[in-house]
Order: sequence, then structure tokens, then C-alpha cells
Amino acid sequence: MKRKWSLLVAAILAAVSITGCSSSNQAEDGKPKPELNIIVAHNQTSLENPYSKAAIKFKEALEEVSGGRATATLHHGTLGENESELVEKLEMGALHLTVASPGFMTLLGVKEIDMFSLLYLFDSFEHWEACVDGEFGQEMSRLLAEKTDDRFRVMGYWTCSVRDYYGKKPVVTPGDLKGMTIRTQSTPVVQQFFTQCGAIPTSVAWGELYQALSQGVVDSAENDYTSFRLKEHHKTDNGRYISETHHDYTTRLFLTTGQFYQALTEEHWQCRCLFLQQI
Repeated sequence: MKRKWSLLVAAILAAVSITGCSSSNQAEDGKPKPELNIIVAHNQTSLENPYSKAAIKFKEALEEVSGGRATATLHHGTLGENESELVEKLEMGALHLTVASPGFMTLLGVKEIDMFSLLYLFDSFEHWEACVDGEFGQEMSRLLAEKTDDRFRVMGYWTCSVRDYYGKKPVVTPGDLKGMTIRTQSTPVVQQFFTQCGAIPTSVAWGELYQALSQGVVDSAENDYTSFRLKEHHKTDNGRYISETHHDYTTRLFLTTGQFYQALTEEHWQCRCLFLQQI
């Protein structure tokens, strides 16, 4: 895992503007001043969420690999709790890296990325990791850059555990979902799956889901244990029954823009070689 973070950080450092490669830029304590500040944002507010833990680990790895000459400013839900808002800010240059679901990229016209949204695609985290770190993950990254005309690039794949059902009644078979409204991701392949089970997929913003479950706007939802427990969805009447369906080993895209990635000079490439030697 440490090597993966180092490779990711080295790739990012190769793709951004560093004001200089000289070690003479030092603070009063003799340590190098950060010459680069990467803004990272995601849509989860709790520091106990996997997104937050991964972002903190990214900052630590960035500072370690760069020898303190690069750092990161982290926004844990403070720039918005909706992916669309964060991706828009990413394109505007208000942030440099964010986390987005494959379904969001599908809505932008990259239908192949929706492969990650297929339910029961993976049967373990080992299976998931082998796929995203292998040829499959590399090809998906290439397709995303190609089909968005380099608007977006995948710097890595994240996960936030496996998703399960929770609702006002337990489910044992697909037929138990018949007539139930269920909040799902706004992803066609996910919505189609639950529709074929007899449920009624419903779009509700993540930040509004607790209220929707409390007031009976939706009968049920699906997500990973950490996310829905931190938001206390399981304490609502329509979230108290949890069925471990394990239908989705989640894949999330750690995104930047092609413009940000391509901000290279010959000096930056020389810096990249220096950073790679430290891996």
C-alpha cells in the first residue's frame, strides 16, 4: 500500500507546477517550505469516513515523498456534499483532486465506466484490488481521459467498503423489495437492477437522506456500514433493518483534470526523477 501511494504521489508531482527544485527554499527551522499545495476535496464530513482517512494518508505520503516541499489542503465535505458540485469545482480549478462515483462519469457520456457499477461484479476486496490495479483498471483510466477529451484523469481507485440494504423491513429475497421505494446512486445500471427486483429507485441527495428516511419519503436505502452509521440512518424507522446483501464492492475514482496533469515543464520532469528515486 505504501508503494502504491508513493507511485500515485510521484505521478501527481510530475503533473503539477513546482516553483523550483532547489532545496534552498527553507523555513527558519531549516525544513523546506512547501512549494506546492494540492487542494483535495470529497463529499463526506466525518473524519472517520474512509474518504477522510484516505485523504489524510494521501497528504502524509505527499509530504513524505516530496521531502516537505509539497503539501495538501483537505476539505472533508466543506466544499460540498454533492459529487456534481465538487466535479464542477474541479473543472473550474477551485480544487485539484476529488472523489467521484463511476456513475457520475457515465452521466458525462463515458458509458464504459458504468462497468464498475455492475452489482455483484466482485466477490471480495482481493478480487476488486486485482482488477482495478491491473489491465482492467488501466484501460478504464485510458478510456475516461480519451472520451472526455482529457477533461478528467483517474489518478487512482478508492473504495469505501461493500454496500448493503437497509430499510423499514428486512429483505431475504429480491421479491421482498417489491413496491419499496429505495434511495440508490443515480446510476442507470444500479437503478435498473433494483427496478427488476420490483423496487422503485428514488434519487435523494446524500445530505438529505436522513430526513427522507425519517419522514417516510423513501422506504429504504443502500450503502456501506460506515457511511450510513456515521449519518445515523439506522436510527430512523425506515433504516433500522439491515440486510447484508453485499451487492457492491464500491469503486470510486480519484480524479484530476487533464489541464492540471499536463502542467509540466522540463524542470518538473527532473523533479519527478528525484521523487521516484525515493520510492
